[in-house]
Amino acid sequence: MLIDKTAEAFGSVRILVANAGVNLTYGPFEYLSLEKANSDAITTIGINLIGVINSVSAVLPHMIKQGYGRIVVLSGGGAGRPIEHMTIYSASKGGVLAFSKCLARELE
Repeated sequence: MLIDKTAEAFGSVRILVANAGVNLTYGPFEYLSLEKANSDAITTIGINLIGVINSVSAVLPHMIKQGYGRIVVLSGGGAGRPIEHMTIYSASKGGVLAFSKCLARELE
């Protein structure tokens, strides 16, 4: 994995900036077919939320082992203020915000 190779090459991983963002659908959610909503949700949540979770999961053991590390997660516009006609995107970014807040509490 890239994180392991980075730690091996440089001796440590001191910071992670997790920033992922994709939006496949713009428009009223009510007009999306079930198939389109499901497909877009899987891709959008996979990139925007699961991508952040995977990055943090990969780097956290290194940071804990070395006793130091900083994680910066960027969630974009839809997290705190959902964006009209970007329903799935906003839901994914709300998940990123909730994940980040929970992680911060766990690592205090």
